[in-house]
Amino acid sequence: MTDAIIKLDYAALNAIQNHMRCKPMDKLMTAVTKLGDKGLVWIITAFTMLFIPSYRKCGLSLIFGLAAGLVYGNLIAKNLVRRNRPCWVDGDIPLLIEIPLDFSFPSCHTMSCFAASFVIMHYDRLIAIPALIFAASVAFSRMYLYVHFPTDVVGGVLLAILVYYTAINITEHFFP
Repeated sequence: MTDAIIKLDYAALNAIQNHMRCKPMDKLMTAVTKLGDKGLVWIITAFTMLFIPSYRKCGLSLIFGLAAGLVYGNLIAKNLVRRNRPCWVDGDIPLLIEIPLDFSFPSCHTMSCFAASFVIMHYDRLIAIPALIFAASVAFSRMYLYVHFPTDVVGGVLLAILVYYTAINITEHFFP
């Protein structure tokens, strides 16, 4: 990472911490990020869709996308980049959640939420709207909670595009 990008990352995080932190937002952002934990909301969504014939392919694509995201993001990218989290580097910001133990880049909360939203958008643009709003909220919560840099979040969105294409291609290839 270049010094300019690192400075921008910290400037954005510090602006959030200095201008947005308050009790109601603390509670909201903690709740939002917990909804994104382990892709659980998307796993439940996927399995629910499997029981609705008109959404079965979408459910399958969500499952394939979550699996691809686990591999691409959590197993490969995080361990290749090995970026320290902002809360590891600057311990002065009080954390509202447990300190994550894995590396920072990419934000896999962001990746899974946007990948799921993109998959849903592929099949139904109308229900994709709340999914995208939720994904953006989770992405912001990761910066608000000081566990991801903005570039981690951007990396998560970009990786979500790869995850989305992987999921759709697997589904369309094996379940035409």
